[in-house]
Amino acid sequence: MMEALDKAGPAPDWPAIFKKLPKDDEDNIQWMAALSSKLIQPSSGISPDTPQPEVRDLDVELETSGKPTRYVTFSHEVHTTWLRCANCHPAIFKRSAGDAKITMAEIDDGKYCGVCHDKVALAPDGCKGCHKPPKKKS
Repeated sequence: MMEALDKAGPAPDWPAIFKKLPKDDEDNIQWMAALSSKLIQPSSGISPDTPQPEVRDLDVELETSGKPTRYVTFSHEVHTTWLRCANCHPAIFKRSAGDAKITMAEIDDGKYCGVCHDKVALAPDGCKGCHKPPKKKS
C-alpha cells in the first residue's frame, strides 16, 4: 500500500490548500462554495472508475415543532453532489418525508442528520442554514 502512495507523488500541502478555500465568518470552510468555484473536485470513490453520484434537484421542507413555526429545508442537490442516495436511504432515512419524527436531541446524539453533521459536515450558516421561516404563500 505504501508503494502505491509513493507513486502518487509528494503529499499535498494541506494547510496551504485549506488557506485558499472560502470560509464563513467563523472560519469554517464553505465546502459547497469551494465545489461550485471548482477549487475542489472530489472523486466519487477510491476506484477511478466509480461513477459520479446522480445529482437530484429536490428540496424537502419539513415543519418543526418549535415556536415560532420554522421549517427545515433539506436540499437533495447539496447532499447528492457529494453522496449517493444509498448512503442515507433506507438505513438513516426512509424514502418518504415525514416518516421519522426527528428531534434536535437525536441529531445531537448522532442520529439522522447527526450521522454526518458536526462530524464530517457542517450546516451552512449555523442553525439558520437548515431552520428557516415559513415560505410566504403566493
